[in-house]
Amino acid sequence: MIRNPLRIFSLVLIGLLSLALLAACSSDDSSSGGDATSTSETDETTVSVTLKEWAVEADSTSVPAGEVKFNVSNQGTIPHEMVIARNDGDAGSLPVEDSKVVEDQVDVVGEVEQFAAGESSSGSFTLEPGSYVLFCNIPAHYEQGMHLAFTVE
Repeated sequence: MIRNPLRIFSLVLIGLLSLALLAACSSDDSSSGGDATSTSETDETTVSVTLKEWAVEADSTSVPAGEVKFNVSNQGTIPHEMVIARNDGDAGSLPVEDSKVVEDQVDVVGEVEQFAAGESSSGSFTLEPGSYVLFCNIPAHYEQGMHLAFTVE
């Protein structure tokens, strides 16, 4: 008779310990998943860019290679866009025709498409080491000085 209550107690104890271990493993698994997400988020570099008449300004002009997120703010009074192109020369020496950079003649790697004054937009791009230029390619904007040299290390 003592044997049955002892056996029941042992089974209940083993069951509770198993549940505790399972809960601990589940908790570790979810935090590992959370850490992996956090790690991948921290691997992305974020650059804040301001567009306005007639300038492109960034909080950093040099970033490590990899995923780069550009948070772009249009603080001008007219629409702007931001194009990213590889460029080994001077940022102001891209080929221009009809008041625009000839995108077919440069190595465009990404673009944050045109958006209105007072608004913001963003885009993420995988950038390899090298020299780049950030510019607005709305007619006449590049020629007015809307370009900035940018380096990926």
